[in-house]
Amino acid sequence: MKNIYSNIFNANKKSILKGVKALKKNELIGIPTETVYGLAGNAYSNKSVKKIYKLKGRPAKNPLIIHYSSLNMLKNDAKLNENFFKGKSMKFLRIKFFMVSFVFCFLIGCSNSNMENVISEDISFELFEYFNGETTAWGLVVDRFGNLQRTFKVKLTGKTNDKQLLLKEYFTYNDGEEEYREWVIRETEPGYYEGKSKDTIGVAEGKKVGNTMRMVYDTTISIGETDIRVSFDDRFIKADKNVLINRAEVLKWGVKIADVTIFFSK
Repeated sequence: MKNIYSNIFNANKKSILKGVKALKKNELIGIPTETVYGLAGNAYSNKSVKKIYKLKGRPAKNPLIIHYSSLNMLKNDAKLNENFFKGKSMKFLRIKFFMVSFVFCFLIGCSNSNMENVISEDISFELFEYFNGETTAWGLVVDRFGNLQRTFKVKLTGKTNDKQLLLKEYFTYNDGEEEYREWVIRETEPGYYEGKSKDTIGVAEGKKVGNTMRMVYDTTISIGETDIRVSFDDRFIKADKNVLINRAEVLKWGVKIADVTIFFSK
């Protein structure tokens, strides 16, 4: 068996040139990121992209991340909102996007975390029952680099009626901003839910398993005077009778740009 460690190289110019050569041949390389090791290939090669999906066993509908070495390089492939790159803060999340500089363009295959390790049948989680009446929550927003961006408190009022939940949310942020959101959530079949608010694009879809629930949806947030579309991947975990935790990933083009964590208490 070949020693896999013979193909591990130090981060120097010679090794980088080897990586560039491999990418030009439509081969794949492994590289370290700020959190994990990524599988990388030439973003402009269909053969390389197919290899990444095949090796990772990744569903075709799951996107990959493209990294560019400069904004000028990105401009060849996309139309840019100049306000986005001037560091203007988002109204809702206040997240700044950063371009990661590398000497070549590559793709990293990312995988969503699951909740299999925390599912418990011993703790009952009934969505409508939990949010019926008054609930209080506290949350925080962290950007993809681990920097705390905002904290907030939420007062929630829920009312159930014939397999439907009307949930009113009143947000107060640490900078004094206030926000109101109203959800209408219905159970389409046991354990499956659909939700809608004025901010959502289309319908939010949720599935409950044991003491957990996952809900995904698209919505819009503002950057300066421009609204952009992002995706939320909410993962709820019922910790005990009164405590519910929500860890949400915020994604743009399949790239995680922030984490939102919320603790609910009855």
